Amino acid sequence: MKDSETRARVSDLGRRDFMKIGAGGAGALMTALPATLAAEQQGEGWWDAHPGKAGVGKPVSIDCHAHWSPAPYNKALADLGHPLANPYSLDNDLVKRLEWMDEHGILTHCLTLSGAMPWQRTSPEEGAHLAQIINDAGIEAHMAHPTRFLVGVEMPIRDPKLALVELNRVAGKPGVRAVHLPDAMARHDYLFDPEFADVFARIEELGYPILFHQMDGVENAYGANWRAARIIFPPASTPPSNMRSSPAN
Repeated sequence: MKDSETRARVSDLGRRDFMKIGAGGAGALMTALPATLAAEQQGEGWWDAHPGKAGVGKPVSIDCHAHWSPAPYNKALADLGHPLANPYSLDNDLVKRLEWMDEHGILTHCLTLSGAMPWQRTSPEEGAHLAQIINDAGIEAHMAHPTRFLVGVEMPIRDPKLALVELNRVAGKPGVRAVHLPDAMARHDYLFDPEFADVFARIEELGYPILFHQMDGVENAYGANWRAARIIFPPASTPPSNMRSSPAN
């Protein structure tokens, strides 16, 4: 078949046909999902999922999407009037988390906050205090279990200067291997503000990858509405060089 004929046939593939192919591919993909994800799709909680009878063997995986909320951080949040609504025991119990990691074949967690990170609902000063608590707790977790836990630095993004102060405070400390940032806040793509240039320059100088995670709430999504972004492509943007090259998983 000539190339021109091939292109013509491909171009005849309509939106509905493409959607059918996508649906079929999704069905096939579901059969290959890990036990934990498949269980979650069926309504079982992530932490409550278990691998099959065959097990997973020796832990070898490094998980860079591993949320936690240690006890000192939870207390500080509650003291500010923002208690966690539904805390998971494995988010603050390292012994139970290690057991879960072993059971699921995970060697190391890079610890970061979940989408419930507090930066939108706290002042810059309160955010700086919370960042210090969570980062120090992460460093302590690494020192207690050097091969099992790494730290994604949390920063009070409401104030770039305070964010830079916190980054410099923990840079080079044991276990600190990455920076954790939300992609947007309060319908504003703060990452592209000129005031954040010094923060990104320092991150690049330190050689830390950036781990992005959306903050809870539609108004905090990159492009302002993540629900719409699932249907249409978000506006094209050119991020800073370190954001393009960093393995933000």
